[in-house]
Amino acid sequence: MNVYPALGARPIAEVEPMELVQLAKGTESRGASDMAKRILQIVGMVFRYAVAHGYSKRNPAAEICPSDILKPTRKTNMARIDAKDLPALLRAIEVYEGRQLTSLAMKLMALTFVRTSELIGARWEEFDFETKRWSIPASRMKMKTPHIVPLSTRAGCIVSPVRIVDRGLQPTLTSSVSPKRPRRSPLADSGRVSHLLCLDRSPIRKLVLRQQPVTPLDRRR
Repeated sequence: MNVYPALGARPIAEVEPMELVQLAKGTESRGASDMAKRILQIVGMVFRYAVAHGYSKRNPAAEICPSDILKPTRKTNMARIDAKDLPALLRAIEVYEGRQLTSLAMKLMALTFVRTSELIGARWEEFDFETKRWSIPASRMKMKTPHIVPLSTRAGCIVSPVRIVDRGLQPTLTSSVSPKRPRRSPLADSGRVSHLLCLDRSPIRKLVLRQQPVTPLDRRR
């Protein structure tokens, strides 16, 4: 969408560095600074392949440093919970009177620091209570590598009630047991898990919220 209209019809061996500079600056002028940097990276990969296979004699992107042509971008720290607020947050979760599985999931996340998606897709077969470990397969990990999560005694005490609530009817940790609707995960997305932090009337939200919403992942920071 950004590169092909400008360079798609050009012979790859004839593309000059200034053409890439103009392309990156044009993208930046639309307010897409990150995309401009990414374009230079991707184009550089294409040219590196072209050089390796004899389609071009040079990589013009290698002659350009993004910081020389693009304006620096200000990074904004994402929302996070300060260490001093964590005890109060855990106490608020402890007395939460909403959905039991949601409360247990929040407690487990606080002890394991897994991602929301990793918790949602957790299967009973991944848990080894004898060795006290939770083995998340590579297929469910963001970086596509297996992840071993040690389970503390407290984490084990949290998982056990989940298994009781689930009644052993589903292989997934977060299966719903409502008899009035089809079975599905009560933590179907991150918003479901983090609704404690998003409701205007939630004491938990008032406890940790500063100027922007907080999600379960923010506790990992």
